[in-house]
Parts: sequence; structure tokens; C-alpha cells
Amino acid sequence: MVSRAGEGSQCVISESPVDQGDWARFSRNLLESTLLDISQYRPEQMQKRVSEVAAGAGTTIGGLADRIKASPHDAKIVLHLVSIHTTDLFRDPDRWLELQEKVVPELLEARPRIRAWSAGCANGAESYSLAAALTLMDVDCDILATDLDEIALGQAEFGIFPEIECTDVPATVRELFFEPCTEGIVARESLRSHIAFQQHNLLHEPPATDFDLICCRNVSIYLTDYAKETLFQRLLSALRPGGYLFLGATERIFSPRDVGFESEFPGFYRKPGQPG
Repeated sequence: MVSRAGEGSQCVISESPVDQGDWARFSRNLLESTLLDISQYRPEQMQKRVSEVAAGAGTTIGGLADRIKASPHDAKIVLHLVSIHTTDLFRDPDRWLELQEKVVPELLEARPRIRAWSAGCANGAESYSLAAALTLMDVDCDILATDLDEIALGQAEFGIFPEIECTDVPATVRELFFEPCTEGIVARESLRSHIAFQQHNLLHEPPATDFDLICCRNVSIYLTDYAKETLFQRLLSALRPGGYLFLGATERIFSPRDVGFESEFPGFYRKPGQPG
């Protein structure tokens, strides 16, 4: 059985090359068990991460492949452990100010209510940041938050964040939308009510369309170039004309017009056209 305690264990990871037969079997079994196509992620990062998970579980990549095939429960845990969840509330504060000062006012010129998608939401930090930013502006909003990882989604629904993930939360936001708890802070129901969580594979078809805003931050940096292009095209298709895609501070679309976007300013990409 794979234990989640292995995520933080101290293990000596072998630097020897990954056995490609074991890797192919692991990739195939993970896809069949969880629908995660690991081939769409940068192999050097993912192979290192899976090696660490295997070592933490006291096995090899081949052994891990056998466990996820034999146990759906273990497959869910492995998916959670190999997924990237590093995020904070209001990560990159300057970008959130740009969202509030430049993007949201433009969106409100077309519609009084903002329909947003937090894609690849992990533990929900981006989703709750988005809900807080919009609610603070007295903007009526509906946010769909999705992730393939069921364990991360379960954590996101609680809306609990340790203090280490809250250093960029504005004081007003903390006071209005969160309250202290044993683990750190927890979102109030007034904030949680704007968000609906749903399991979804980001690299498949969008869960819906006609979004005014898509927040997909610090996801594409882990993908292969081909998978990035596919992702951006699918996100474009999910936006309504005039809608915006919000990326992470280290992410960019190098040829936005080739994908179909207009580049407005760093981190934000607009779908051309006017709302129907």
C-alpha cells in the first residue's frame, strides 16, 4: 500500500537512469487508472518526482506501477503525490492588482456578472483568491474550480490554508473572508458559496464554455511544448469573445496570435472579439 506519509519522508534517491520499460508500464497503468497522461509533462521533472514517490513508498517505479494497477485507492494516492500542488493565496500580488484594476473593469463593461474557471485548482488557493478579489470589488461571480486529483479537490473544498501559504493575503481580505483555525485560516461560507468544485482532466475538453475569465496559473510550466499548445487552444475555446486567460508570473504564450490570443500585458491574454 502507498502511504501519503511518504510525501515528506527523507529518502536517498538514486541518480541512476530510469528503466524505460518500468517507466512505460507506470505511465500506462497511471493513465488507465487515473486518466493522467504523464507523457504530456516534461519527462526530466516527472521521472525525478515519480522516483522520489517510489522511494518514499519503499519500492521502485516498476513496483509502483504494479501497485496502482492492483489498487484504485493506491492509484489515487500516487496521482496526488506526483501532482504539483505548490501554490499560495494571492501568489504574485502585483498580478492580482492588475486583475482588479485592468481586467475586471473591462469584463464588467460587457456583463454584470463574471463567470470564471479556476483550471487545475489543486488545493484551491487560486480559486479562493479569485473569489476574494472579485467579491472585494462587489462583483457578482460564479467560479468553477477543477482538478483531476480527487484528494486535492477534497482539501480545496474545506478552504483551509496554513499560514505559510497566506503571507500575501491582504489584511482586508483576511478580515472579511477568512477566520483563524488550528491549521491556519479557513474561508468563510460567504466566500465558499461562490465556488463549485468538480473533477476534470485539464488536458481533455473544457468542462464548459463561455467563461469571462480563466485562471490557469503555474500549470503550463510543467508541460511539454506540444501539450502547452494543446492546453492553450482548449482554454481559448472555453473563453467567450473578449474573455481573459490569467497565467502565472513565470508563464507566457510566446506566439499568442498563433494560438488565437491577443497579448494585453504580462500574464493576461485576451480572446479577440466582442461578447455576443
